[in-house]
Amino acid sequence: MSTDHHRDHHRDQHPDQHPDQRGEGDRDRPGTATPDPSGMDEVLQPIAGVGLELYAAIVRSIAVFEHDLSMLTSMAALHGVDHDTWERARRGWSARLAEHPAVDHLFRVLIDPGR
Repeated sequence: MSTDHHRDHHRDQHPDQHPDQRGEGDRDRPGTATPDPSGMDEVLQPIAGVGLELYAAIVRSIAVFEHDLSMLTSMAALHGVDHDTWERARRGWSARLAEHPAVDHLFRVLIDPGR
């Protein structure tokens, strides 16, 4: 029996079996996800609905204004983030970046991918 034929035969033995029943995909079932030992999942959660990638995109966008911080609220609005939400997100992300060096590193990569 050729290797390809053997592989096809094995794959076809239980074609109607759900991936979870084969032991694949356990991480997708509720209660079976592997916990993140680094705690990064928690610290990367959005703040006021603003994730780190969006926060970085807004911060990066003021480069065209010579990094004028007064433009952040306007640029946030262009990204669909209202003033109050931006202020909560800005304060929250600033605190998180100060507390978590790994998050700060990721933020710096996001604002300057060429680093």
